[in-house]
Amino acid sequence: MTYAWRALGIGLGLVLMVLGYDTTCSYAAGDAEKGKAVYEKRCIGCHGEKGDGKGLAAVFLYPKPLDFTGGKFKLRSTPSGEMPTDEDLLNTVTNGIPGSAMPSFAYLPEEERKSAIQHMKTLALYYDEEEDKTYDLFELRGTPHPITVSSEPQVTPESLIKGKAFYEQEKLGCVKCHGRLGKGDGPSAAEQKDDWSRPIKVRDFTTGVFKGGNANKDLYLRFTTGMSGTPMPAFSGEQLTDEER
Repeated sequence: MTYAWRALGIGLGLVLMVLGYDTTCSYAAGDAEKGKAVYEKRCIGCHGEKGDGKGLAAVFLYPKPLDFTGGKFKLRSTPSGEMPTDEDLLNTVTNGIPGSAMPSFAYLPEEERKSAIQHMKTLALYYDEEEDKTYDLFELRGTPHPITVSSEPQVTPESLIKGKAFYEQEKLGCVKCHGRLGKGDGPSAAEQKDDWSRPIKVRDFTTGVFKGGNANKDLYLRFTTGMSGTPMPAFSGEQLTDEER
């Protein structure tokens, strides 16, 4: 057996280990201590013991598993700079992230999912070298404030023309990365990198696969909140009105 096939076998084994399931334990909702056991059984293979995205299976995965320690969560209902809500995290664990290696854990009891989230939050730590002090980012950044998603304008030929005009505005840069037809082939697409200096692929809208979900509300939130850790910025009221977004 070649090295490549052995490596692939190890990688698949690790992924299967992460997805393994049994019903021998029960967990209180939101219990971080019991959630640690869930995390170590379901998540550690990819995200690592410290939540730094350096689990044993990470080398086989693209995009790479999220590093919780920096507090840069892509899928949020909260403004840029704020941490996600527990509901945001639960949605991600429950639904997975389409277009990535993050699977859905909807088959787990909700209590286990909630407990795993509470443990994961304890891994979002920031070390200040000047102060020689470690901060819990969920405590440091305070209570998150979910964005209210208002009713969207009616879909008409006029509203589609208006939306296209905003999409093509040079100051917004949508076309620059995603391309005029949304295929992820804009002139700057090939040079995009995430906050860890890793090449990152720009989303191809024409596939209909969106990491945070395909509902109109989901797309609105990605556009409004941005995706922390990636080149996708937040488009707030300073650039566009709510109706324009």
